[in-house]
Amino acid sequence: MLHDFINARLALAVALSCAIASAARSAPRSQLQRDVEGYVVATCLTLQESDVLKDQGDGWASIIVQRGFGNVEDWQPLIDAVTAAVKSKPVAVIKGDGVTSKQMPIFYCAEIIDQPEVRAEIERTMEKMKPAYHGR
Repeated sequence: MLHDFINARLALAVALSCAIASAARSAPRSQLQRDVEGYVVATCLTLQESDVLKDQGDGWASIIVQRGFGNVEDWQPLIDAVTAAVKSKPVAVIKGDGVTSKQMPIFYCAEIIDQPEVRAEIERTMEKMKPAYHGR
């Protein structure tokens, strides 16, 4: 259990470092885009098997809702889209030597924002929430 916890924390740190490095090379995302895409990733984490990932996802989503703007009901279509995507596409797996394989849920959740159904809901949600975030 401790080993899983340490691996999850290390993987999360690597994923966040990659995201920060990528963001440094491109134009900064708006707070609206960060919140909506972050909420998608957080929701995906809450749907994973690991209690650590579930806890991190729940905390991440809570921060976004607490600091965000607009109606809390606006998040529900994103939750539905992520839940459907998680049910329809299995978690990414890294294959090792022989028959060894390992699920990579953090990678999977970071990439879920580019799933066509999820991306479409992200765009709809951003459009709906844009007035609440305007000028902030």
